[in-house]
Amino acid sequence: MTQRGFTLIELLVASAILALLGALTGMLILNSLSNEQRITEHADQLQTIALGLSTLRRDLEQAVNRTARDERGDPQPAPMIGVRNDDSVLLRFSHTGRRRFPGRAPASELERVQYLLRDGDWIRLS
Repeated sequence: MTQRGFTLIELLVASAILALLGALTGMLILNSLSNEQRITEHADQLQTIALGLSTLRRDLEQAVNRTARDERGDPQPAPMIGVRNDDSVLLRFSHTGRRRFPGRAPASELERVQYLLRDGDWIRLS
């Protein structure tokens, strides 16, 4: 008499292989989700850097050689400086292209801009 079907050993081996494939698939999915999150974070950082570089490029393209004065009216040392002191001022200059909004009092189209580095953050002050 011949019996059809699987032996207990064959069922256990098949179950073990299926469990192993399931575990590997789960690990692959978790790894993919982790990679997607890291890629998204890096893409956001790159977009922020690109925006900052674009703003710096635009400011430098519009830079003018004009001596500025501080709040007290004293002339500042140079039209464009790159200094590293307590405030970590890396770059300070004047540029054209200041936005003027309708309905506001007339103002100069020049704007004084400075770039700082504080705690690893690149800051633009205008």
